[in-house]
Amino acid sequence: MAVASAFYTASRETFKLYEDTDLECPDSSSLSIRTLHSSAIQQLSGKAQLAHRAASQARLLALDLRLYDETTLANYPPLEAQLLRINFWQLLTSDHTAAALGTRPYLLHEALFDPDLTVNQYPKEPAPMLDYGRFENSPHLEKQVLDGFYMGCRMRHIAAKLMWALRSYSREPRDDRYEDDGSSIASVSDLPDMWHEFLHILDEYKRILPPGDDSDLGSSQQEFIRQYQNETLFAQTTQLRIAMRALRMAILRHCIAYKVAGLLGPDWDDESLLINKVVEGGRDFVGTLIELPIHHLQIMGEPWVSIVMFLSQFKNTKTRQIEQIRLAGSVLLELSQNQDGAVKDEASIQLTRLVDVLSRLDSKATDELLFKGTEDG
Repeated sequence: MAVASAFYTASRETFKLYEDTDLECPDSSSLSIRTLHSSAIQQLSGKAQLAHRAASQARLLALDLRLYDETTLANYPPLEAQLLRINFWQLLTSDHTAAALGTRPYLLHEALFDPDLTVNQYPKEPAPMLDYGRFENSPHLEKQVLDGFYMGCRMRHIAAKLMWALRSYSREPRDDRYEDDGSSIASVSDLPDMWHEFLHILDEYKRILPPGDDSDLGSSQQEFIRQYQNETLFAQTTQLRIAMRALRMAILRHCIAYKVAGLLGPDWDDESLLINKVVEGGRDFVGTLIELPIHHLQIMGEPWVSIVMFLSQFKNTKTRQIEQIRLAGSVLLELSQNQDGAVKDEASIQLTRLVDVLSRLDSKATDELLFKGTEDG
């Protein structure tokens, strides 16, 4: 932690030397630096508001750069356009998810996009981002990681739209600000299909290692390459499934809290069924975390930006993981306090197991969660 703090301090002090110039002439690194600083603040101090402020600067820059417009990216060199695209989709989906959960206000609101949101999730011809001179990298590996990245963005985007729609349709009468305001609130008739897409979005995702290289590499080098590629894809797959389970719990909680059970379809109109599904999801979520090796727990998490973070989202970050644990924990805490009988008991058991997982993470952010959990208890 001391080493990380020293690196962050050096980065922040260096950035201050040209921050004004960077605001005048931003590029993809402008977004990446601010997102990395946000993650570092969260980990080193646990101060969520300060971390949010740094990330908000990145979101405002994305809005100023008009990264929501595909024609804007056509003006950049292919690699820079690729980095800007990745930055934008990470910022957009995290912004929408946080707003739908009620943890932060909208910044990248689609009503502010002029024209509409036209940027493609996946470019027709992605620019290579990895150094293929390194034997462990390959076009196959890069494509698979990139596919997983955009799949995660799509999953969170659908989840955010579902939660926002469930919340808005619970209002009787609906607030005027939700009437034709350009916020792209999904219609009631679209919600079952969106829910079905969300539940099955990972069904076709397969973790397939790149084909072996027939070069004259030694056995130890070949073993290193296979281990590197396997851990990269394993971490990616695990992160996607953990995110799916946490968001699924949050969506079902919205149905229960806002009393809109049934909007997801006729098979989801029984509130007691939804409660049991939430508890089941909590058990699966905690079970997955417990099964992970400790080093995977300690390095997984936030942002999916720039080439460094493009791969390190699956291998070298932590904040998003903690936010997902926070989300699952808040759902389990509600159930343990507001339900009775078997549901209350099971939620309490899973919450205790989740706190045990948190205690294994060396982070100020997790310290804050543990403290708040104690206070709430």
